[in-house]
Amino acid sequence: MRAAVLAAGVLLFSSVLGWAQDYQDYPAVGYPTWAGGTIGIEELAQGRWAVGFVVAPGCPACEKVVPWFAYAAQAFPEIRFLLVAPNATPELAGLAGGLQVYVDRGGAFGAGLGVRRAPTVILLVEGAVAGRLDWPFTEEELARALASSRAVHVPTPRDLLGSPPPDGSGVDLAGNPVHLSDLPRPLLLVFFNLCVIRIAVGG
Repeated sequence: MRAAVLAAGVLLFSSVLGWAQDYQDYPAVGYPTWAGGTIGIEELAQGRWAVGFVVAPGCPACEKVVPWFAYAAQAFPEIRFLLVAPNATPELAGLAGGLQVYVDRGGAFGAGLGVRRAPTVILLVEGAVAGRLDWPFTEEELARALASSRAVHVPTPRDLLGSPPPDGSGVDLAGNPVHLSDLPRPLLLVFFNLCVIRIAVGG
């Protein structure tokens, strides 16, 4: 298998997205929202996102954080905001103030990002986790984290144009480690975003 990879001159890096590793199942079209639309999985791998995991109503902390989140969406228009809840209710929709709400009924999306409790806010930049806030946090701490995420730069394959490639490592299709410095030259590198989410299996 290693020879085949070398002959083809293709190295697939599975670390392009830090949180997109192995998977068992994911929506082929997109994540359904409370409003009846969908959010494509490829959308979450592009740009800057603030993803808030909440349980409301019945969660006083969540009911406090959701309006903060809605206000922050107006203050940070360059960041896309998404609320994630196990169940969408009219009460939550009212608190959300027009924000997109994704219904994560099985909790797989949250589990894939390591969410253990609500409310939690995950900041994504180009699909990579750029920060997180676990409760308790204040509205001011949320604003500071969002402001910091604006300055985060996640390297993309475009950044390699015109410069020598950095040394790196990955695995081949058989799971064997491959180091970029070990491969012969000339070498063709093909980068692509494998945008899927690890699904935690209970039991």
